Amino acid sequence: MLELEGDPALLPPSTSTLQAIVKTVEGEPVWRGEARHVRDSGRPSLIASTGVPAERLAPGDYLLTLSVRGTADGTLYSYFFRVGR
Repeated sequence: MLELEGDPALLPPSTSTLQAIVKTVEGEPVWRGEARHVRDSGRPSLIASTGVPAERLAPGDYLLTLSVRGTADGTLYSYFFRVGR
């Protein structure tokens, strides 16, 4: 499970569907799926989470973009993460 942080004020209403797209840093698509809105009073910067299947992530560097599915508004947030052995 990947937990995504950001400014909750920049998110669209919780009724909208969030989408996460994972690519290698070279731009190769790895995975695409839904991200869930998350609210945690103990962690106010936690805005969403998504479950990327572990078998899709070989050791290496990745970029994840968080956007609203079905809109042309573009990317809400971009994240970098590294998978090690």
